[in-house]
Amino acid sequence: MVPAMNMHLENVRVVLRNEVNDITVCRDNRDSARPFYTMISIKSDSHRKYITEQMNQGKLFSHAKNYVGSFSVGRELKLLFHYESENLLQTVGSIYLYDFVKCKKAAMNLVGAMAETGIEGEVCRLLLQPRNINIGSDCSVTLNYFLDFKDFDPEGEELLSAERDSMEPLTQQVFSILELPWKDRFHGQIDHYPDELRLFWMKVQNHSFVSFGQIMNQLRSMPDRPIARQGFFWQIKKTFRRIKNTLFRNPARIMLTMLVTVTILYAGWQIYLRISTQRAYDRNVSYSAMEYVGDVYLGNEE
Repeated sequence: MVPAMNMHLENVRVVLRNEVNDITVCRDNRDSARPFYTMISIKSDSHRKYITEQMNQGKLFSHAKNYVGSFSVGRELKLLFHYESENLLQTVGSIYLYDFVKCKKAAMNLVGAMAETGIEGEVCRLLLQPRNINIGSDCSVTLNYFLDFKDFDPEGEELLSAERDSMEPLTQQVFSILELPWKDRFHGQIDHYPDELRLFWMKVQNHSFVSFGQIMNQLRSMPDRPIARQGFFWQIKKTFRRIKNTLFRNPARIMLTMLVTVTILYAGWQIYLRISTQRAYDRNVSYSAMEYVGDVYLGNEE
């Protein structure tokens, strides 16, 4: 039992434990609803000092909506967050996200959830670990703060360094959601994915995304049913795109294409008129070679 912040916190489960920090799920016995919280107990002196400095400067957890507060017990710094029910994306993602429309919605919800935390840098990478991302049947995304600082060296790197690509772990996670409908089908071979996904992956590799808004705009521009680079429909799309690129490459090509199109249409119309006239003429009955029609004699009478 840990009395702090007007709560009586009782540990109900240990998530992980190491020499740097312990992560537990606890509940408040003073509250009649007995809500659950995530508590990170930082034991390492260097980690505790650095994280405390970042928090005092308002650079860490100041905008995270699930952050409740912090307090010290002995030499441990304890961080308290609201706990979200664990419905892990890596476990049930393939069940809930069975088509691209749902994958796209879940990816956008993940970007929105990360934007609400206001967290960047290495903490963003820690927060995007598989054990922290939960998915709902309605494609909603919630985050748990099971942040393990063990792999972080406060003396060797900046926790919130601008030099690190803070969007990279997020964009990689977004792509892993978007590729779900095709990952098993093509065994992870990105060359067979739809063009829209291949473009997104190229931007991830080139570190082109620098803000949440850019990621959102890219997701919104994707069609609900992209066509994979295989099969009959993709071949039609590929052929049409190749023809379009050839005919409309520059203004001179566009003008030439329009002139040729008008000429072909006019020629087709003239051919149609001539054929129609010939058919109408052929339907008329010619009596020049006939002598009788019934009892009527058509020949010359002498």
